[in-house]
Amino acid sequence: MMERLRDRRSWIAAARAVAFAGALASSLAGVSAQSGAVKPAPAALVIDQTTARVNGDLILKSEILWNLALLKNVAPSQFWDAKTQDQMLRTLIDQRLILLEAAKLPSIRVSDEEVAKAVSELRDEFNSPDDPQRFERRGQLVGLTGPRLNEIVRARLRITKFVDFRFRTFVVVTEPEMQRYFDTELRTAPEMQGLTEAALKAAFEANRGTIEKILIEEKVNAAIDTFLEEARVRAEIVRLDT
Repeated sequence: MMERLRDRRSWIAAARAVAFAGALASSLAGVSAQSGAVKPAPAALVIDQTTARVNGDLILKSEILWNLALLKNVAPSQFWDAKTQDQMLRTLIDQRLILLEAAKLPSIRVSDEEVAKAVSELRDEFNSPDDPQRFERRGQLVGLTGPRLNEIVRARLRITKFVDFRFRTFVVVTEPEMQRYFDTELRTAPEMQGLTEAALKAAFEANRGTIEKILIEEKVNAAIDTFLEEARVRAEIVRLDT
């Protein structure tokens, strides 16, 4: 049962429009299977160009490459694949829409200390004792330098804070919702069959906190989806051929 909960939480984490990375990495896996291996172009040969405008705010080709380099599950061979880049461009457009809204709230600030901590954690996700320079090599492939990395991480943190302020704060999960989730998603598990009502109640109580977190994420995701749909209608989004 706990394995089902962990799988569900992984899906929720991937679906978060804030994180963007998890869902994109999953979709890119399918793109890779369809398009096959793609040899990366040398970073020195990458010529920057505008790929889209969101209310006049430019999204450059280099930004697509930088953000792809920061996705652990995206191989360097995929950085220059057209379908992979298109997936990331869609993500960056959504990020821009959220950042433009976040800019209207001066209270959403990110400190240099928060950026440094997030960069360190990001680096640790890539590097390991067997490969202590993996993160740095990926950055070098696409010309991602320290200042540019800090800008990307700062933007991601601002998005997270905006989502927490705008959506997460107002989410409420009720007892009937938690019970319904338990009954439909967990009670049907093989290991739950044959348990007494007392045992089922104990299982529900043991997993109450996890269930609540899952339902909160689902509601936050739904609110973000609605926000982005409305924002896309209002915004002037121009995608340019690349």
